[in-house]
Amino acid sequence: MMMRAVKWCNSLSCNDFYWGLRRGKAIALSDVVEQPATTGASLGQPPLEKIMNKTRKGFTLIELLIVVVIIGILAAIAIPKFADTKKKAYITAMKSDLKNMVSSAEAFFSDNNTYVGYTAPTGSSGVTLSMTAQTATGWAASAAHANAAGSSCVIGVGASTPAGLAEGEPGGATCR
Repeated sequence: MMMRAVKWCNSLSCNDFYWGLRRGKAIALSDVVEQPATTGASLGQPPLEKIMNKTRKGFTLIELLIVVVIIGILAAIAIPKFADTKKKAYITAMKSDLKNMVSSAEAFFSDNNTYVGYTAPTGSSGVTLSMTAQTATGWAASAAHANAAGSSCVIGVGASTPAGLAEGEPGGATCR
């Protein structure tokens, strides 16, 4: 019979017991006669030490679910921020193209002494530039981006500068 020492305590005292696997009952330490321990294999059971010392391998389902929830929360925070960053990049491309248009128009004016006949250059990838007003002493233009729906920027030089904007500076209500 394989025996295992167990300490049993109540509110008054502690006693040492051996637990007998074969009979399944507790025997007081004083009643036990020393017997050689046999392996659990001879009883048709694995040794108690192997059962008690079994190590856990892998992750539990709860641990995996917690990790998935944390990743989901982080994604829910990051994705809207990323979408807003892309829109800001498109607006920056529109503003840059309008500022480049000012340089191009001033070169045209230097050669011809008028803005009449100046055509809007081709914008960068996805940006459409168009002239909205053109006189001998000024012009106005707008820019829109194919991927920034609802956003447009305007710019003006001379007499055609849009109200509320500084001359040669892009802006507008939806240019943010």
